[in-house]
Amino acid sequence: MSSSFEKAEPFLTSAWSLQEHDATYLFSKTLTNSNEPAEETLAPSLTNACVRFDRPQEGIVVACPVQHLLGVDMGASNGESVRDVWCRHRDLVIVYEPVDPRQLCATLMWRMHHEPAQRNPLLDSAEIVWCELVLSTQTSRIESDSHLKVVSILCGTDILCAEWKDNSWKWTENNSINAFTRALLIRHENESSTLVAVHPLDSCRLSLHKQMNPLNHKWTIRVEFCLFSSLVEKGVILRSRAMATIGPSRDDTLWATPLLDRFRLSEPVLTT
Repeated sequence: MSSSFEKAEPFLTSAWSLQEHDATYLFSKTLTNSNEPAEETLAPSLTNACVRFDRPQEGIVVACPVQHLLGVDMGASNGESVRDVWCRHRDLVIVYEPVDPRQLCATLMWRMHHEPAQRNPLLDSAEIVWCELVLSTQTSRIESDSHLKVVSILCGTDILCAEWKDNSWKWTENNSINAFTRALLIRHENESSTLVAVHPLDSCRLSLHKQMNPLNHKWTIRVEFCLFSSLVEKGVILRSRAMATIGPSRDDTLWATPLLDRFRLSEPVLTT
């Protein structure tokens, strides 16, 4: 009599791993009838993503090519102090206090989501992994400037913009950014595309800066989501969400659009 485990398909286990100065998101392929990792590992889009605790503006660092996803620029002239760090499986949480008169407390939570292949047959790999950043801020003053930026430093050539308008996503290839722009696709020469987006219901001003690196003559693109333009009062928590992932450039708008919809329809996180 054969065991049902003999025909079981392998699945991925993954989690954030904390070190002294950083955290790495690790993937491993595990069989259902064994606790030992299999020799073969799959390579989702954010393999070995790394976050340095003392560099919040760099966010998640990925390789091939090197890019910085969902960092946070707190605008503090004297930097930021790390108040606390912890992880819960696929969630990495860091609490910062910018060293400036605003007396802000900013909580950054990077949460990894896995997109199974059967949900999106356009993807070449078994699954795509995307990251959601939940950014929260509050102040110990009576009221304070709450301005923060979610920053991504990307490599690529072609830029596609997505507007959230009339309850649908509309893609354009003319690099035009307006009040409705909420997502960008950056196409790289290695046949990959990087998707970055802010939640369409969040108030945001988006800016885009493109320049050529004189060392390697490749284009670097800085994407900024400017959040929390109003004052924050003591006892009030402001919260916003952004997301990022990397996938194949072939048919990228076709896999990116349903991913944006899942992000748009996902329930907001209340634990931070």
